[in-house]
Parts: sequence; structure tokens; C-alpha cells
Amino acid sequence: MIQLKFKDSPFLTIISLYVFFTLVFTLFYLLPASHTLPLSFIDASFLSASAMSVTGLSTIDVTAQLTLIGKLFLLIQIQFGGIGIMAILGSFLILFNKKISLPQQTLMSFDQNQKSLKSIKPLILFIVSFTAIIECMGCVFFFPIFYNESHDIPHAIFMSVFHSVSSFTNAGFTLLDHGLSYYATNAFFVLGTSVLIILGVIGFPTFLEFFYSKNKKKSLYTKLNLVTHGILLVLGFVCFYFLERKNALHIFTFSDSLTNAFFLSATSRNGGLSTLSIGSLMPSSLYLLMLLMFIGGSASSCGGGIRTTTFAVLVSKVISIAKGQRDVVIFKKRVDNDDINKAIFVFIVYFCLFFVSSLILCFVEKKPMEPIAFEIMSALSTTGLSTGITADLTTFSKIWLLLLMIIGRIGVLSLVYGLLQPKESSIRYQKETVIVG
Repeated sequence: MIQLKFKDSPFLTIISLYVFFTLVFTLFYLLPASHTLPLSFIDASFLSASAMSVTGLSTIDVTAQLTLIGKLFLLIQIQFGGIGIMAILGSFLILFNKKISLPQQTLMSFDQNQKSLKSIKPLILFIVSFTAIIECMGCVFFFPIFYNESHDIPHAIFMSVFHSVSSFTNAGFTLLDHGLSYYATNAFFVLGTSVLIILGVIGFPTFLEFFYSKNKKKSLYTKLNLVTHGILLVLGFVCFYFLERKNALHIFTFSDSLTNAFFLSATSRNGGLSTLSIGSLMPSSLYLLMLLMFIGGSASSCGGGIRTTTFAVLVSKVISIAKGQRDVVIFKKRVDNDDINKAIFVFIVYFCLFFVSSLILCFVEKKPMEPIAFEIMSALSTTGLSTGITADLTTFSKIWLLLLMIIGRIGVLSLVYGLLQPKESSIRYQKETVIVG
């Protein structure tokens, strides 16, 4: 029977669980049966943190250096990290008809960014079942493609399962020797992978609403989430096409250029997979990628970043200030001030983490700022795209990025609330205006 308890902070318990499983899988990767070449503790830890945070950055070539057993460990861990540790543990409790205690429900709700305990059990069941269905469909879709390449059924099945899971969980790992570039002209493969990535970052509560509340009005979260996703996806697609059509996309036909530009827009939302060499992109494309990675996916999804709803609330707040409005109103609904404050807090903490990390690693690595900043944003947002410098980083930088990946997966709110455990003060001070702007 699984026992989950916490005394002071569920956030601290969640942090401890993610750190614990990161260390456990580090030991798994260090087993002689898991790798073909010598593997250092720091590289194993980096791989484990990347998999647990479903980032995709790696200091080793997982295709060549991991054995089949090592790749199985990697597959299990990205599945674990993708849908959440508490969702996995909660599903086991439900499967074995074990009563879920109030502390356990609380942990699950915090892990999935839910405010109500009433919805957590249905959400956990939906997450596990929906994930299984989508990944199985992805496996069936990819199997003919991989089988036509190898004519080896067991190999094709494993590759299909791994690619489907990696795409849906936005893990960013691939077992293809040269990445996805080999399939860049295969529109079915590119678009199929794009769909899985998008489904993985839209957010489980949104799908739950559509499946079980068809005739009811959709929540503000769902409306805001879908609209923001749609705008960013289309905007990224159009911008990437026109920025790269004479650069990275010039080797493709017009139709292939469109599919690869769309894929780049989709994967920038924390997918981490790429059909193009990121290092060959225009500087303007890299900065756009960093912006989209920073925004990331939805709350309670496989994606990272500050989240789409956070970004939308911040933009709406700026607009309301510009208009001189007291309240932030979206789709004729007033946004709670507490949610606005949290959005501002998340944005500031993420930006500070990015800025300070860039400053420190630029000094340590003695490399140009652009690839360092891109690597940091990729780690913090748990995206996994890289310009190709990951393996060449110093041990200090690897440890720093490792911590950023874990923070990005846990979330800055969980991190701060878990470590500081803030409490609202009952003291009210005299108000005074301050000159700003």
C-alpha cells in the first residue's frame, strides 16, 4: 500500500518526490546493464533530471550510449514525469481500490495545479486513460513508418511507443540516429508528431471539460487557454516560415517548408523535438523560439514555461492598466486579483532565474551569450531544444541547468511555497503613494 503523508507543506512533499525519483533513476542509468560506454554520475543525473522534467536536453547520445534496458528506463521516466508523479501514484491507488486520503488528494491537486479537491479523482482517472489512448493511437500511427524503414516488428513497435510517448509528454527525446531531420520531408510523420505535441500541452482539464461538459459553458481557463494556444501557434508558424524560408527552409519544397515551419511552432511550446538544426536558425528565429518557450504550455499539462494562461492574464492586465480600468476582464469575466498576483509573481521569478542564470553561465563558460541564453531558457521552460552546446558545458553549468530543469517541472510557485511556506500577515499598514513610471 502506498503511504503519502505531509506535515507542513504539500509543496515541499512534491519537491521531495521529484528529487527522490530523479536520484533513483540516476542510479538506474548508472547500472552496467543500462549503458554501453562509461557514464559519469553528473551525466546520469543530468539525463535523469531531463527525463523527469520531460525536457530532452542531454549531455550524452542516448541512442548510442544507452542499452535497451537504459532506453526502457528512459521511456518509463519520461512517462512518469510527463503526466506527473502524483497522477501515476494516484492511479495505482484507484486501480487497487485503495481509499485516497485527504493528504493524498491534496498532494494530487497541488501537483496538477487544481484548486478543488472534488475534481481531483476524476481528473487523475482522465489523465491516465486519456494519455494511454492518445499514446496508443500515436503508436499505431507511427508503426508503419518505422516498420517500412527497418522491417523489424519488435524494433518498429519499440520505436513507435517511444516516439509516441516522447511526443505527447513533450519529453524531447528521440532514438533516431540523426534526430527527426531524416523524416523532415515525410509530412505524415511531421504533422502526426505535431498533433501529439499540441495535445500534450493543451492541458488535461480542458479536454476533461470538452468530454464531460459538452453542453455546458466552458470555463474561463479553457477559453483563455485555447485562444492563447491558437494565436501563438499560428503566429509562430507564420513568423518562422517567413524568417527561415530563405535560410533553414530553403532546401525544402513549398509544402515541406510549410509543414516544417508549423512543426517548429508546435515544438517550441515545449516539445523539444526538431526536424531542423536549431543552431542553423536565424538569430531572430532563436529569439522568437525563446519567447514561445518562455510562455510554454498550459497549466496541468505536459508542458512547462510560465503557462499560456499566465501570459494571457499578464497581457490582459497590461491592457486594463492602459485603459485605466480597475478590473481585468476577459470574455466578460473578471479575473480574481489573487490569480493576477500569482501571474505577476511567476513572470518575475522566471525572468529573474533566466537573467541571473545567463549572467553566471556566460561568465563560467566564456561563450557567446546567445547559445548560453537559449540553453538556459530551454532548460528552465523544460523544452529541450538546443543549439548543440549541451555536451560541451562544464560540470558547474550542467548542475545549474539540472536544477533549472527540476524547478521548471515543479513550478516556481510550488518551489517558493514549498521552501518558504509564506503566510499572509494580519497587519495592515498605512497606505502611501509612490512615484513610478
